[in-house]
Amino acid sequence: MQADGGQLFLILDDNPISDINIHFAVMFILSNVVRYKPPLWLRMLDTYYKTIITKFVDVSESKFPNLILNELQQDKMLFF
Repeated sequence: MQADGGQLFLILDDNPISDINIHFAVMFILSNVVRYKPPLWLRMLDTYYKTIITKFVDVSESKFPNLILNELQQDKMLFF
């Protein structure tokens, strides 16, 4: 779903969650697993989750800073 301002949202029970919050939360969770639960992290990398995590991190590497820029500038900008 997309808001009037162009933000994309995940809708759970009529409570929208913005892209910036989703990226922040998932990166926070992944960083905690890597730092505080290394055995779990290594097990995750031996499953099909590795592909999902890798793709998410690859996308977030450019998308998250762009979302921050858009919030700071209150405008929709793209950079590559």
